[in-house]
Amino acid sequence: SRGYSENNNFLNNNNQMVLDMILYPLIGIHQTINWETVARLVPGLTPKECAKRFDELKSSGSSPVDNQYSPLMAAGESPV
Repeated sequence: SRGYSENNNFLNNNNQMVLDMILYPLIGIHQTINWETVARLVPGLTPKECAKRFDELKSSGSSPVDNQYSPLMAAGESPV
């Protein structure tokens, strides 16, 4: 772990990891993201919370996801 942390009280660590794995590959995609669909992939999160996290990732400019998770991202379904 890189010790990445942010003050996101609405997320537990597992949900944040899953959400980050879904969102990070979408940062370079220039199309509208369906936040309802993204929220369904991460139980307990609202579309608004997912969009907020996406904005945080875009503004940070670095990946919070460790390299070991890359195969999981590649195998996952695209939520857009």
